[in-house]
Amino acid sequence: MRGKSKGFTLIELLIAVVISTLVVLALGSVYRAVQDVRKRFIDYEQSRKFYDLVYLLQKQLMSCRDLRLENGTLSYYTTFGMSAPYVMVMLRLEDQKIYYSESNPYDASVVYLKREWRVPYRLKLSLRADGKALSISYGADELELYINYNAVPTSNIFLKPF
Repeated sequence: MRGKSKGFTLIELLIAVVISTLVVLALGSVYRAVQDVRKRFIDYEQSRKFYDLVYLLQKQLMSCRDLRLENGTLSYYTTFGMSAPYVMVMLRLEDQKIYYSESNPYDASVVYLKREWRVPYRLKLSLRADGKALSISYGADELELYINYNAVPTSNIFLKPF
């Protein structure tokens, strides 16, 4: 005659293991889905910031002066600064980062604004041979931003003579 058992049967243990395995697998797939959505959102945000920067550059390059591209650093003067009406802009690309700064055109040590953006792809700047456009290569794509030199107003409010 059997008495009352104080333990679990083998069937009960197997059922508990199967149920806990299913719960862990479900949690793993939910975690993976959340991480995938998070990665897509971050890529979207980085792309949006990149296109905002491209829009700003296009606006600034439509009225720039003394544009130079040396050692991967783009510098120019423009009246469309984010921080002041007339600024010297320096733009540098490294790996998947964009460094942007605006400074006083008469004293480059006075920096008005510094920004850094991460983008989901490597970027490359190049100046067209005729100097009328700046190309930004990213991934397999390329953008051309047209340049309008010397459209910066030359009133004494903005400029000292060069």
